[in-house]
Amino acid sequence: MFLNKPLHHWCIIINLTFILWPVIATADTPQDSLDYTFQKTDNTTLISTLNLLEEAQKYMGKYVNDTGEMIDLFFGRDSGNLTFKGSQVDILLPITLYDSGNLTSSASFRAQIDLPRTNYRWKLFIASFEQSLDESPQTLSGIGESNTGNVEDNNQNSLGAMYQVFEAGNAKANFDLGLNASSLIEYSPFIRLKLRYRNMITSELTSRLTQSTFWSTTRGGAIDIKQTFDYVYRKDILMRSQTSAVWWNTDEYTQINQKGIIFNKLNAHRVHAYYLRGQWNNVMDTMAFREISVGLNWREKLYKEWLFAELEPKLTWSSEDNFNQPVASLMLMFEMRFYSRN
Repeated sequence: MFLNKPLHHWCIIINLTFILWPVIATADTPQDSLDYTFQKTDNTTLISTLNLLEEAQKYMGKYVNDTGEMIDLFFGRDSGNLTFKGSQVDILLPITLYDSGNLTSSASFRAQIDLPRTNYRWKLFIASFEQSLDESPQTLSGIGESNTGNVEDNNQNSLGAMYQVFEAGNAKANFDLGLNASSLIEYSPFIRLKLRYRNMITSELTSRLTQSTFWSTTRGGAIDIKQTFDYVYRKDILMRSQTSAVWWNTDEYTQINQKGIIFNKLNAHRVHAYYLRGQWNNVMDTMAFREISVGLNWREKLYKEWLFAELEPKLTWSSEDNFNQPVASLMLMFEMRFYSRN
């Protein structure tokens, strides 16, 4: 049963949750003028580390931007009065502790290079996981978003180009082509057509529909549909319902995910997300409810606009044991963004 888990593992999760509670409790107080977490620290070691990181961020950001401009000049036409959108690389370092005592860690990355001289039609991307190239960051952004159920394999590196077929009003379409690679010698070409529709139903309620048709040489064809409803309850609270479904033709496999999320913006640098997620799939030709999870995601800007952290305690129940015993986990992730600030 739930309480039979090793006591010290639960103590870690419970103690960290209570440590964060004073932060959560400040939600009713406007604090947009607060400094970043490490903005006014007196710790000399931390200050020295942040200075080194900032130098690396500036150097890498300039390198990424210069590389993007060179690629853009090669593929596009030289043009005056050009607005260069810039390029960016993100490095993510998640560490997850499970109640069994297991600890997992990994390093993920995502990069996007804009090519404005191609009439803003082309982008290059490379990532070790599915990234949201199709949506601009929001004030109450996609914290708690799950990659489970995406068409692409999350344990593969993707390299490709995205072409904007059209953008008219609240509708747009992109055509992607590239390679999914699990090693230097194992790779799979893929193509994808992604259609997106956005509709303001009311001033508070927004609907977003994304439809993707995907094909790769190793896994065949798939259809991925995601429907999202966002409701602005207050200026600091966003409520989201997200339904996604994936169907693979070759495997005859279907997966459906339903997620409810409440985003709470505590101040300009801190957002909490509370979520409940359920999953259905057709193992052994039977479509059934397989998994449910509940969690809290805390996202914080640690330093300026390029260093972030996330902390996420989560409980997951599975049909493998008839939902009797949840698996507890605690994820800590650091994120660093490299881009030009000139």
